[in-house]
Amino acid sequence: MAKKKKMSKCPACGYQFSRMNRSFELRQLYWDIADKDKLLSTQLKKTSRLIRKNIPSDNNEEYEYQLIKGLQIDDIDGLKWSLNWYIKEKTYLQGKGFSYLKSLIRNHLKDRKLLVKSELRRLGKSPKNISNKRKELGYD
Repeated sequence: MAKKKKMSKCPACGYQFSRMNRSFELRQLYWDIADKDKLLSTQLKKTSRLIRKNIPSDNNEEYEYQLIKGLQIDDIDGLKWSLNWYIKEKTYLQGKGFSYLKSLIRNHLKDRKLLVKSELRRLGKSPKNISNKRKELGYD
């Protein structure tokens, strides 16, 4: 697998990208995520926008870059659940920013298998075929 070469200079305009300006690297990470799942990419952008808008101390591309770079894109459903929960509970209004979201995602992905088992035990599952279930119970 060929390693991607980092661009330090824009080929069109000649703009020099520095370590403090992560905009191009961040854009590349979003493009890579969009290749795997477009909806996840838009959710991440929306969440990042909400954090940067509502939490002045986290209004920095470096924090957003660290979050996106550290994500494991293996479990897309777990990431979507974490982002939806973060937005639904409006934790960005409580001052919980990128570091909170990072730990929320990490902990949810770690506990996801156990949560699914617990939910299955608590709620049960529907029968595969209702007519077979009716015969088992003696209705038919």
